[in-house]
Amino acid sequence: MDVARLLLSGPRGRRLCLELAMALDPGVREMVFQHGYDLDPGRGSSRIRLVAFAREDEPHDPAQNEPTGIDGLVDRLISLGAFEVDDASVASPLVRSVDTARYWQEPDGEDCSLPSQKWGRR
Repeated sequence: MDVARLLLSGPRGRRLCLELAMALDPGVREMVFQHGYDLDPGRGSSRIRLVAFAREDEPHDPAQNEPTGIDGLVDRLISLGAFEVDDASVASPLVRSVDTARYWQEPDGEDCSLPSQKWGRR
């Protein structure tokens, strides 16, 4: 089994890949934040979201028109393409992946964002 398939086969490996993608593209981080909240089992009770709204006279961000949901996130991740990973670039994402592991309770919304079957369909 190649390294990519091995990483994507388990929740911590998928989270590591997601953390790497979020480090590469702030747009991925925003989509994961939005989508992760929607999937989080603690949504509205143990996890809340505060949002700031722009005034009408402020310029519109065209990134807000991008597809949302799991399909939009997967498309955005695929658009990143392949990239080189070295020890320095993987250190912080690895720490974040381990720090978010909560084996004694349900996974959070970000961990639910990338179920393995979605990766297999593309």
